[in-house]
Order: sequence, then structure tokens, then C-alpha cells
Amino acid sequence: MKPDPIDLSSLFHPASVAVAGASPNFPKWGSIILHNILRGGYTGKIYPVNPTASEIFGIPAYPSIGAIPDGVDLVFVVVPPERVVDVLADSAVKGVRTAVVITAGFSETGSDGKEIEDAVAARARELGIRLVGPNCMGIASLSPKKLTAWMPSFIPTIGPVSIVSQSGNVGYSLAWALTGRGIGVCRSISSGNEADLTTSDFIRALGDDEHTRVILSYVEGVDDGRDFLLALEETTQKKPVVVLKAGHTAAGARAGSSHTGALAGTDELYEAAIIQTGALRAASIDQLIDFASVLVNQPLPQGDRVGILTLGGGWGVLTADALEVEGLTVPPLAQKTIAALDEVLPPWWSRGNPVDTVAGLRKGDLKKSLQTLLSTDYIDSLVLCGFGYGTARGSFLVDSPYADRYGMRDIGNRFIAEDEETARGIVEMIDAFEKPIIPVVDQGVIERRGSFVEILKDRGVLLFPSPRRAAAALAALCRYAGHVRHHAG
Repeated sequence: MKPDPIDLSSLFHPASVAVAGASPNFPKWGSIILHNILRGGYTGKIYPVNPTASEIFGIPAYPSIGAIPDGVDLVFVVVPPERVVDVLADSAVKGVRTAVVITAGFSETGSDGKEIEDAVAARARELGIRLVGPNCMGIASLSPKKLTAWMPSFIPTIGPVSIVSQSGNVGYSLAWALTGRGIGVCRSISSGNEADLTTSDFIRALGDDEHTRVILSYVEGVDDGRDFLLALEETTQKKPVVVLKAGHTAAGARAGSSHTGALAGTDELYEAAIIQTGALRAASIDQLIDFASVLVNQPLPQGDRVGILTLGGGWGVLTADALEVEGLTVPPLAQKTIAALDEVLPPWWSRGNPVDTVAGLRKGDLKKSLQTLLSTDYIDSLVLCGFGYGTARGSFLVDSPYADRYGMRDIGNRFIAEDEETARGIVEMIDAFEKPIIPVVDQGVIERRGSFVEILKDRGVLLFPSPRRAAAALAALCRYAGHVRHHAG
């Protein structure tokens, strides 16, 4: 039976927050949380709660939540474990319905801590308060209130991806990476020990969240595998969910139990759940980010047939291997396509898929080749390998001590400008053909700033440093597209 929906509006966009345990003594946890709320530019009312301080960071403080003159939507609890129940009782009087318990010292410490945690959860149920945590790092909820109430010293950029993580530091790492890649974060929830609200609850709520387009979840274990499966099944009919399941080895399972008190299930159970529900399983943090990038910024392909255009033969071979390992198809070129490419490419080009240009491109030929392949009805997406070498070569010439004497500067700048023009063409063609274009570029070229890298990054087109990572991300995009087509049909 489908559970009743849980109203988490007070968690996602509260009009007011209180920090129970706020402290003027930095870097105590309560001080860090309050400081980060202020640094993040939260647009609601903020109430520090401390029994002895009159103000903290220039904001009037209150001796208890009950002393706050107005109602409170959301409370962050950063007090010792034995005082958590009292804070919850005080919060209920002010109409609080959601509390984030950052305090540690519960089930992750053993049986004694589990007993305290159960008592806190039971009392919260009696009071009608839903709990996030305990033993969590806090939350970030950036749309629309710009709330960053967590431990990390970092404010993410706002974007369409939301995170549910049973590990606070993994959630932080994901938010940092999403910001660095130009994707951004909508919400990041550190679920901790999940004494009340669970990963399944958060996934469902984010499925109905209009600001969230893609959900990433780091899971160490769940108590109710059936509900987890149902949550994924319900949500993937609305938007993509990507899951990183840790603890799939004996050592990892033991570490997960000591970390959050999670009960780790068998790896086979989670794999089956993900396949059945249409969710995607990532093997690493890098894959979570890779998958999120293509799901947010690339169109859904109509099938699994992939064209490869490469500026060097070896990369094309590696890409073909990687795509086939992921279950994708690299179809042969039709004679009509070969004839069209003959008009563009040098006589020695490979005449197959991968299309190997053998470093023989003239100005504009790369864009024309891309257009030719994308215009076919038997190629659903395209991987472009080796793009950016013109920028690398051009930069080397421009920086040469001989640049002005031998005309290298002008030549180098032309190489750089052509890559920029091609990057703009890639952005235009993704929109025009509604087919994914996945660039595979040397890591050293990716790290270059300015030039074509920023043009693609501004559009959200992630550059992949290896054929293997590109193939895995494209395969995930194809699997989710197939899931959408199945339910639409």
C-alpha cells in the first residue's frame, strides 16, 4: 500500500528557523550552523536559542524556544543527547512540526545510544514532530529560501539537483562537485541515523518538489527494503533517481553499521530493486555527478545507437569498446552518410563508425561532420573524442617565446577561436537535433579555463576525461530514457 504523503514544506522552504544550542563560541557546532545560515543569505526569520547569550552574530538570542515571540517552522537541534527530548517538547508548544537533530551520540555508538534514540523518536511521534537525523550534518535547501544549515564551510550554487545522503560528508562532497561542475544544488539532506524520516520519505518528497529535476542518493542501508523499492518506483515515473549503495562488501557493511547505525542489506537486493524501479545505480561519487550532469543537461535519446567522431584512432577504439560493454550499439555507417562525409573529410578517413578523421580536419569540418552524423535516423546520440586539442596546441604556440617573431601567436589564436566556434556549435546542435553530444577530452585540456571549456560548462555540457566514464554516463541516460518511453507507452 502506498503510504500517505509527508508534508516537508517546513523543511524545504521554512519561513522561520530556530537553532537550539546556538553558541557565541566558535567553532562549537551550534555556532557553525548559525553562522552558515547567515552566510548563505537565508531569507526567513532566524532565532538563536541559548540560555545565557543575549545576542549571537548580532541577532537577538532567546533563552528557550518557548520564549520566541512568534511561531517557528523548523528547529535545528544542536544540544547534548539528554536534552533533545526537552527541546522537542518546547518546540511543540511553538507549533514546530519538523526538527533537524544534528546532535550525535545515538545508535551509531551502540545499544545504549540506540535506546536513547528510540526514546527521542517515540517522544517526537507523541508531539507530532517529524525528525531528520539524529547524527546528521544538517541540510541545505536553496530554492527559494537560500537555507544552508549544515556543518560544512561552503555555500553551494543553486541548481536543479537534490541530494539525500546517509553520510553528511558524502552529501557535502556531492554538493561541492555539483557546484564545481556548474550544475548546482537544490536541496541536500543529511539523513543520519533516520530514527524517524527515512531516505524513502525524502525521495518521495523530492519527487513532488517542483524545484528538483534529478535526485542523487547515497545509501548505506535501509530497514524497510520494500518501502525503499516502492519509493524509487513511484519517483522514477516523475524524475530520475540515481543511487550510490555503499557497504556492498563485508568490510563496507561493517563500516556502515558503525557509521550511521544502518542495517546493511545484501547487495543483490539493492541491485534488483534499482533495476526493477527504473532508478539508476552509480558505482562511485564520480558516477553520481556524471549521471546527474547528462540527466540535467542532455536530451533523452530515442534509442541506444551511438555515433563516434574522433580526432584520433585510439580514442575511437576505446570508446567503441566502452560503449559495447555498457550495452550500447555502435552501428555501421550507411552509404549515404559515408558519401556525405566524403565531401567534408580528407580522402584517408576511416569510412566507418567510429569516424576517425586522422587529424585531417580543415576549419569548420568538425561541425559539418557532427551535423552529418546527427542528421541520420539511425544514430541516437554521439560521442566526440579528442575535442580541444586545437586549444592545447594554440595555447602552446601563443605562450612560446618565439610567438611574435614567427607568427605563432596569430596561428595559435586561430586554433583557440575555432574550438570556441565548435563549442558553440555543439550547444546549438544539442538543441537543434535533440540528441546528446558527449565530449571526451584530455584531463589537461579540461582543466584549462576560458576558451571552449567555459562555453560548454555555461550550457551544462560536462566534458568527460575518459571513454569509460563517458560511456557509463550515456548508458545511464539511455536506460532512463527507455524507462520513460516504457511508462509513456
